[in-house]
Amino acid sequence: MPPLRYSRLLLHELTDKSSRCYFCRCRNSSLLVRLIYLVCAPQARGVNNINNSYITEEKLEEANRLIEQGNQQYDVGRVEEALESFQQAYELYRDPAMQADFPQQSRQGEGIALGDLGKSLYELAQYEEAIGFLEESLAISREIDDRDEEGIALNNLGLAYADLGQYQEAISFYQQSLVITREIGDRRGEGIALNNLGLAHAD
Repeated sequence: MPPLRYSRLLLHELTDKSSRCYFCRCRNSSLLVRLIYLVCAPQARGVNNINNSYITEEKLEEANRLIEQGNQQYDVGRVEEALESFQQAYELYRDPAMQADFPQQSRQGEGIALGDLGKSLYELAQYEEAIGFLEESLAISREIDDRDEEGIALNNLGLAYADLGQYQEAISFYQQSLVITREIGDRRGEGIALNNLGLAHAD
């Protein structure tokens, strides 16, 4: 990847400059040490910053991969394995270094992971626990104006409340989800919200 090549290039340049500093002629050894520090230390910090950013980028890619893996596991009924994948992804998105280097992506990923944790717990019939995660996902999606995830969280909250027998709460969430799916042109999501509304009213 380009960042890795750039890091290697910068490290090579640093090595060359360090060598020039080390072999320069200077009668005052303490001054020599100071010169080496002043010339080389800032570049060393630059190398460390680039390497740290690359490591953080790798963590972001790994978190995204875990989300994809979790959804694949979820789709074939391996819900407990999916739950573990989503949990690992969530912990990576919450990493302080990632939040500093990739604030938008990590925050969005955190919201998605929370939503996926919620839907997994719902499938395991842990409805109250699912609601807690889904409410957190909803709050983040509203904070960052992620309308797609907001609509998903609202719909899934409706499902959890419906299975707890709280149909009026469920209907309210379905209606909010319906409004958003129509606003963003999500026809599939709109159909799901309408279907769930019909089922809630029937109950």
